[in-house]
Amino acid sequence: MKKTIYFAYGSNMNIEQMKNRCPRADNLGPAVLKDWELVERLHADIAPKRGSEVHGVVWGVTAKCMKSLDAYEAFPRYYYKKKVWVKMYGCAARVQAIVYIMTDQATAKKQNQPFGEWYARGCAKGARDNGLPVHPLFAKYEVEKKTGHPETGREDDVTDWGEEFFFDWEEWEDEFDDEEKYYLTKVEER
Repeated sequence: MKKTIYFAYGSNMNIEQMKNRCPRADNLGPAVLKDWELVERLHADIAPKRGSEVHGVVWGVTAKCMKSLDAYEAFPRYYYKKKVWVKMYGCAARVQAIVYIMTDQATAKKQNQPFGEWYARGCAKGARDNGLPVHPLFAKYEVEKKTGHPETGREDDVTDWGEEFFFDWEEWEDEFDDEEKYYLTKVEER
């Protein structure tokens, strides 16, 4: 089965969340994207910046997984895709991967908006679970005392974001065609 190479730097680093979104995805390992920086715009984004690095996870994803990711990332209206070169941890290998980058329209709407706490904690968990450093933008939302989910108290409930779903549906609803709405519904039902 042919797979697309995909580089995740935000919530898709989280292994448990990716199992739900893309059950057939293969975790190929941690990697770094050079000359880009992580940016906080309600959701994780990246922007070119010489000398900076973005740490993330490389996944091998099926065509069906890519459609699920496209829906989750609201491609092409919220994020667009770009091919980048990332360096795998522990070796000199560089691989070309697809990455999602926020569109100019979404950037204008989300500029300077902080992450939701549960979103950031899910990203931090994904980084830790993959042996990556937790970026300070994610770490600032973590509390020293692990309290878990506010309703259940369970630490493993950090992926249950409730109303902090990945974007404000009503704000973007009119911009999606019927096929995109179908995929978004499937992602929300999980």
